[in-house]
Amino acid sequence: MDLLAEETLHQSQQPKLDIVNNSKNGVDVRGLTMAVCNTEEDALNQLFEGETRRVYQSTYFNAVSSRSHCVYTIHIESRSRVESSDKVICSKLHLVDLAGSERTKMI
Repeated sequence: MDLLAEETLHQSQQPKLDIVNNSKNGVDVRGLTMAVCNTEEDALNQLFEGETRRVYQSTYFNAVSSRSHCVYTIHIESRSRVESSDKVICSKLHLVDLAGSERTKMI
């Protein structure tokens, strides 16, 4: 489910999301909404908007479960403010929330 898609779209009306292997960018999901953010505040607003649209559902074994996996991908472009070169550094950051992982212990 695309958490940044138009709010008016019901889950059954959202387009199918295809996971593809892209030789340039690695793994991509076709059909996702991509929002351009120019400030940290814009980026946080998008993150919070997606969080409010998450869907939680109980499971057969646990009526109060919060079984909701979520992946946020952030594409970052960095340009030098000092140098006049056209050099751009591109990065991709994945924030992953796996339902049930809160019980995992680090050793």
